[in-house]
Amino acid sequence: MKILASLMVLVATLGPWVNAKEGNELTYLEEHKDSE
Repeated sequence: MKILASLMVLVATLGPWVNAKEGNELTYLEEHKDSE
């Protein structure tokens, strides 16, 4: 369970940064997926 706890800490730490970095790309894909 230590591994799971470590992953949760890692996600909690990097999650916001990853979302901020990739959020624009995901939004871009979502917007253009509807236009097809």
